[in-house]
Amino acid sequence: MSRGINLRHAWIVFTKELSDTIRDRRTWWAMIILPIVIVPLMTLIGPRAAIKQAEDVQRNKSDIVVAGAERAPTLVQYLEASGQFNLVAADPATALKDRKALTVIHVPADFEDSLRQEKPAQVRVAFDASDNKSSMVEEKVARVLTMFSQAVVTARLQARGYDPTILTPLAMNFENVAPKEQMGATFLGMILPMLMAMWAATGGLYAAIDVAAGEKERGTLEALLTVPVSRMSLAVGKYLVVVVSSLIAAAISLVGFAVAFRVAPVSLQPGQEVTFTMTAAQVGLIFLVALTLSAFFAAIELTVSSFARGFREAQTYLTPITFIVIIPWILTEFTSPADIPSWYYMVPVMNGVMAFKELVMGIVNPAHIRDTLVFSAIYVVIALRLAGRLFQRESVLFRS
Repeated sequence: MSRGINLRHAWIVFTKELSDTIRDRRTWWAMIILPIVIVPLMTLIGPRAAIKQAEDVQRNKSDIVVAGAERAPTLVQYLEASGQFNLVAADPATALKDRKALTVIHVPADFEDSLRQEKPAQVRVAFDASDNKSSMVEEKVARVLTMFSQAVVTARLQARGYDPTILTPLAMNFENVAPKEQMGATFLGMILPMLMAMWAATGGLYAAIDVAAGEKERGTLEALLTVPVSRMSLAVGKYLVVVVSSLIAAAISLVGFAVAFRVAPVSLQPGQEVTFTMTAAQVGLIFLVALTLSAFFAAIELTVSSFARGFREAQTYLTPITFIVIIPWILTEFTSPADIPSWYYMVPVMNGVMAFKELVMGIVNPAHIRDTLVFSAIYVVIALRLAGRLFQRESVLFRS
């Protein structure tokens, strides 16, 4: 029997395996349902929840404790007049731990004397940095205490007949000049590359397990190997099914996100919505990168699945695939593409994640795209040759 690849035979195997894959509910779950549900949830609900929490903290009164309130009537009166706090009576030592208050202001015994003598009055603000809401309230307290300090300085200057504006030589206005589209691209550049890479890597996982380890478990692989088709043709046909499954999952994750983003725009800060658009060229290049990433992981997954004795063993071996994708994303999530060394685009998986990031952010760097595609193609060929060799070894295929 020929050991080469017969494209007609490979196509027959591909259509047969694809038909079986489409009938498998697990594949539908991994390839379509999870990407179209999880991607919008991760990219939209998380930021919205953070914005809502920040808005609630700013809009509602926050519970705080003023330790030694009787020693600072001026400060207490100012805090109450601000309308932003509820001053609760609780033990300052345990108020944060018991969450009876979100911030504690410790006032020294000589607070009022220091103010009257125009000396710095020391206060200590305690909060729980591990509690996001406590940190937000601490920022609000710091802002109000700064306003109180400015009010005291203004009163002192006016008592002496001075204009308080002499202490404000600069009137500063900070303006974000980045357009909404660029803000949206920056936001998506931190999240979308990982999601695209994740589905390119895991979208065909169940298909890969089923076409090799699954067939071993069902006892149908032996019958398939008796047909007059070369092992390489069988391997290529099965491999293409995994590639298509992964690519469909990546495409659906992008489509699901685009629809969700259009229906419910993201706000990075209260009242500041961002927008996001991509050109046809960007979308085409993203799918091209997704194809190379899917092809690389499909070869690895088919190799591992061919080596495994059964479905569960293959599932165990392939679980670390998720971490292989997450590590490059963690290393580059908050890094600007301008600061990434060129050799990153030669490293498998890392190059795909970084290419996704650049394209999502509207950056089309021909050299980076070239390196990503060329080196990814090399890695795909190496991985596919390994898968083909394993598929030709009966000691591996019929391991028990």
